[in-house]
Amino acid sequence: MNIEKVVNQLSNNLLTSLNLKYTKIGDKGMKHLSKALECNTSLTSLNLWGNNIGDEGMKYLSKALEHNASLTEIGLYW
Repeated sequence: MNIEKVVNQLSNNLLTSLNLKYTKIGDKGMKHLSKALECNTSLTSLNLWGNNIGDEGMKYLSKALEHNASLTEIGLYW
């Protein structure tokens, strides 16, 4: 999974739903994704099932959600 390509797509604010289920992004990928989520205003649904996101990755996501008002649904099932 090339998370940089996903991050670039999020910056255009056109996506409303993103399914990253089982893409193995892990904590490092979550760091990059979270930066994009901080300024994205269109995404409402994000599926992160089965990505081995640990405590560090969840901290990045939590920080991003402090700045993101559009995201209303997140799938985090392991």
